[in-house]
Amino acid sequence: MKPSNFGKWAVSHPLGSFVFLPAVLSLALMAMYFSGNVHLQNIVAPTIDNVPLFTAREFGLLEMLQNLFLLCIVFYSIRCFIAARDIWVRTVALILVLISMFAFLEEIDYGTHFIEYTTGEYESLAQETWNRNWHNKISSSGVQNVSYINLAAKIGMLSGFVLAPCYCPGYKTELSVYWYRPNGWLQPLC
Repeated sequence: MKPSNFGKWAVSHPLGSFVFLPAVLSLALMAMYFSGNVHLQNIVAPTIDNVPLFTAREFGLLEMLQNLFLLCIVFYSIRCFIAARDIWVRTVALILVLISMFAFLEEIDYGTHFIEYTTGEYESLAQETWNRNWHNKISSSGVQNVSYINLAAKIGMLSGFVLAPCYCPGYKTELSVYWYRPNGWLQPLC
């Protein structure tokens, strides 16, 4: 797979692409939102006449950037799936496509807020009658479904960033988490 120009820049400038760029973008959005300037706040999370606040914020820069990043993950995961020859890489790429598509559809409420905005008819936002997405529903036990997603993400990070390097000691590529691997002296303990 041939890397894009941004991909080449990101690999050659890891600190800038993975630390400074996201930090500057996040700080800029926070500064705009908490500036007290109504126009800047409306760019980040707008208020629209006759539209519930919860729905209106979905049209702001913050939510749209989140959706863009999720679509980028989907796009690059599909590219990785197509280009990869190793069955394990293809499997991980396919899983990542499915997870990121699910996250994208959940974040846009499966298009509900776009449909509501164009028709002018808004659903109730009461938690008991929630029909917009799965992750905000509250189960019969009183637990919000997003807590299950958080648990799955923690287990995935533990397995990918802690356990996998222990069981794959010879695996060293630019995409691996080589820097987070335990010291070679600790390998027998893993």
